[in-house]
Amino acid sequence: MAPPALSLKQRLAALTTNTPASPISPISRSSGFPSPRSSNNGFGLLEMEEQYEGMRAEDREMIDKALNAVITQAGVDYETRPMVVVTAASFPDPRLVSYDILLSRIIAYLDLYVENDYVVVFLAAGGRHTPSWNWVWKAYRSMSRKYRKNLKRLLIVHPTWFSKMFVSLGGAVLSPKFFRKITYVSTLSELARYVPLTQIEIAPAVYNENLKHERNISLPSSVPASLTFGVPLEQLMGPDGESSPVPRVIRDCVEYLRSEGPLGLNLEVEGLFRRSPNVGLLRSVREAYDRGNQVTLAQYYDPHIAAVLIKKFLRDLPEPIFSGALYPVIAKCPPSTGWGVDGLSGPPPSKLPSSGTSSPGLSNGTTNGVNGRGHKRVGSEAEMATVGGWGEGDAVVSTRSP
Repeated sequence: MAPPALSLKQRLAALTTNTPASPISPISRSSGFPSPRSSNNGFGLLEMEEQYEGMRAEDREMIDKALNAVITQAGVDYETRPMVVVTAASFPDPRLVSYDILLSRIIAYLDLYVENDYVVVFLAAGGRHTPSWNWVWKAYRSMSRKYRKNLKRLLIVHPTWFSKMFVSLGGAVLSPKFFRKITYVSTLSELARYVPLTQIEIAPAVYNENLKHERNISLPSSVPASLTFGVPLEQLMGPDGESSPVPRVIRDCVEYLRSEGPLGLNLEVEGLFRRSPNVGLLRSVREAYDRGNQVTLAQYYDPHIAAVLIKKFLRDLPEPIFSGALYPVIAKCPPSTGWGVDGLSGPPPSKLPSSGTSSPGLSNGTTNGVNGRGHKRVGSEAEMATVGGWGEGDAVVSTRSP
C-alpha cells in the first residue's frame, strides 16, 4: 500500500532534519513538532549555546560581529514599542560563520524584548548570502509562542522573491493572526510612515535598492527636519559650542579617515580629496545625515565618501570659516614644513619633542596617531586649497568685503 501523502506542515517540518537523504519520506521523521530545545529535532538552541561558549575567542568575536550587523535595536516606534531591525544584506558568508550558532544568538537577543510588545523591521534586499529554506524554517520553529504573540508588526522592506515565497508557503502553516501582522513595504519613504526612520541605521545595499524605487526619501510632515549641510555652525554647535564641539559629520569623517581600512590606512588611499565616490551612495549618506540617521561610514568601504563629505560640508556653510578679510593673511603664510596641515599628518620623528610627548596642537602625531607614524601627503598646498574649497572665490573663503 502506498504511504499516505504528507501535508505541507509535515513537509516543512521535515526540512529541519540534518540527514543526507534528499527525498522526504514519511518514515524520515515524525510528523509532530518537538520542542526546538530538544535533541531530536535537528537543532537544539542549548547545544548551539554550548558550542558557542566552547569556541575560540576570535571565532566568538566573528559570531558577535555578524550578530551586531544582522540584528539591532533601533529605539521605539510611534507607539513606543521597541523596534528590532534585521538586515538581510548583513548576513555573513555561511562558509565562515555557522548559521545555526548565529540563530541561537539571534534568539537570545530577541529574549530581551519579547516579554512585551515589539516590532520587527526586516530589510530584505541586498543580501549576498541568502539563508536556506531549512534555516528559515528552523528559525520560525525555534521561536516559542511568546515571540509570535508579542510581535505586533513585521515590516518587510523591499520584499524579495525569497521572502514573498516563504510567506506565501508559510501561510498554510502560520496562524491567521500572525499572518495579518505582516506588512510589505516598497520604499523607505513608505517605511517612515510606519516607524521613525531616523532611528534606523540603514546598510548601503538597502540604499542602493531603494534608489531603484524612489530618487529621494521623504519623511512625514510631523517629523521635524534635522539638517546638517547648509546649516550655520551656530545652529549645529550652539553659539559657544555647547551643543557639540564638532559637527557630527565632521567627527565621523575624521575618525573614519584616521582608521584602518581594507587597503590600509584610509588617509593614505591614493587620490583622497581628489577622486569622487559613487554618486548614488554619496547622496544617500548625505541625506542620511540631513535626516538625522545613524551612519557608520566603515560600512561603505570607501574613504573617498568621507573626504567628499568634508568638502561638501565646508562648501555648503552659509558663512565661510575664513572671511574675506583673512585671505591676504592666509596667502602670506609660509610654505608647509611637510607635516601638520597637509593630510592631517603629524610631525616627522625629528620634529617631536625630546620627551616623547606630542604637542596639544598636533592632531595626529607620531605618539598619538595611527600606527605611531605620520601620514603620507595627499597633495600639495595648492591642490588641497582647491579640493578643500579654500581657494580664492570659493564658498569657504569669501573674497567679499566683510
